[in-house]
Amino acid sequence: MQHPDELNNVLKYIDEHIEEPLSIKQLSDIAGYSEYHFMRKFKGCMNKTLSEYINRRKLIVLSLRCSALLTQSETNT
Repeated sequence: MQHPDELNNVLKYIDEHIEEPLSIKQLSDIAGYSEYHFMRKFKGCMNKTLSEYINRRKLIVLSLRCSALLTQSETNT
């Protein structure tokens, strides 16, 4: 799915900093929008809120880590 460059920059930043605290202010600054406009634009493009997106990304990262740990544990036994 194509997103505006500003949003792509934010999505990349989220992925690169997923384990750090992320604020709406910080992300809206990256996009170059006010917090209000950023939240509306994000929801309009992604069909989910920013917090829904971030939480889902965190779950994916955690799931991949758990899978890697299980695979490592199985090869060590």
